[in-house]
Amino acid sequence: VYDVSESEYRRIKMCQTLVEAMRAGNDPRLGVWAKRVEIPIVMDETLPDGTDKIEDGKRYISPDILSKKGLTTADISLNPDYVGIPPSYTAPAAYNLSPDVNQAAFNPHVSWLSDMYRTFNSPLLKSRLLSGSEVNFILAEAAWLGWSLPETAETYYNNAIKASLETWGVGDAYADFIAQPGVAYDGTQKQIIVQKWIASWQAATESWADYKRTGFPELHTGPMAIKAAVPVRFYYMLSERNLNKTNVEAAMENLEETPYSQSEGANSAWSKPWVIQGTGKPW
Repeated sequence: VYDVSESEYRRIKMCQTLVEAMRAGNDPRLGVWAKRVEIPIVMDETLPDGTDKIEDGKRYISPDILSKKGLTTADISLNPDYVGIPPSYTAPAAYNLSPDVNQAAFNPHVSWLSDMYRTFNSPLLKSRLLSGSEVNFILAEAAWLGWSLPETAETYYNNAIKASLETWGVGDAYADFIAQPGVAYDGTQKQIIVQKWIASWQAATESWADYKRTGFPELHTGPMAIKAAVPVRFYYMLSERNLNKTNVEAAMENLEETPYSQSEGANSAWSKPWVIQGTGKPW
């Protein structure tokens, strides 16, 4: 995530999909990765029409402020702590009543990344090719699938979460976190993969691979997405097709077109590679 450009840091915001999943589980890592909103929004039905003011670090609005903008409470977030921008949102620069769409990077009503991402020397920021947490999640899923292993799926699952929390400096919160409904092991592949997805905060390619083969977490595209499904591969770009034509054409013959491939044909980001063909995953 680190970038030497301060403006680039400001432009990157948390995604609602991840933020809400972590808020639902009272995940202590959220406060490590993201900043609380600078100015939470409070909608108060007792306020006179036309009220829109900042007082004591909060922005108070009356309900008519939303209706005048053609919005409802479903279009904004009143979360007092962490707010993510919805994926493929129609107008991300204006989300959550941003006071200035021309300076969207400074939106005080959505969560920025943690200050540690402004630098390159935070002790928490390390290059991890394969973390101990990921290894334990892999073992948890293998045990869930019935492989013969020394420990149970639950033990590996718990170890994976504990390792992730310790990595991000919140290991002391493990006992309370793992005991919560929705976090405590429930014997499903979905739970293993969803928690692995959260723990893979800095390993997005691994999460994408897991999603493609399992369909978890259950991701949904936003209103500006060009298709109603998450892509499952990268295109063979024009340069590759020109310089390596024979092999690219042979490879494309092994891709499975889907209803989402449409006019793009086999070389679509929605055509399925061999590893997920016939699985019905992720969609």
